[in-house]
Amino acid sequence: MENLIIFLGVVAAFVLPIVIMQQKQKRKIKKKVEEVSALAQQNGTALGQHEVEHKVLIGLSENDGHVFYYPFKHNDMDIQMVPLEGVKNCRVNVEGHAVSYGGESRQITDKVELLFLPKEKLKQTLSLRLYNSDQDGLQLNGQNMLADKWAKIINQTLEKKY
Repeated sequence: MENLIIFLGVVAAFVLPIVIMQQKQKRKIKKKVEEVSALAQQNGTALGQHEVEHKVLIGLSENDGHVFYYPFKHNDMDIQMVPLEGVKNCRVNVEGHAVSYGGESRQITDKVELLFLPKEKLKQTLSLRLYNSDQDGLQLNGQNMLADKWAKIINQTLEKKY
């Protein structure tokens, strides 16, 4: 009986911090979604489909065509709201460089971003960064898939509305 109590105490000492960290992360993400939803409401729209991946929230207001982008930085409220009415299309931009090692050449990704190409040629292309090796470290964690998925969603919205 005493061994069981010691065993349960040791397991709790290892599991409890992990559970607490997960709960804290969930609350943090919920707060970020609420912040973007509040901004959307202030601008007369609503956050619809959205996703939180790799320290970035990206979402769409399908009813009036806005993309919301919120990179999670140190207590920084840097939410961007991109109106789609002046956008021709959205595409993924991946930049990198080649590295040779042991006679093999490998491609290293430096940056992944969504580019919003304007209808008017004189307007500037807008980019939303999903990954930058200088700021996010060298490990990609599905940012390419996230970019491809959201470029497709945004382009489908552009086809329907504009």
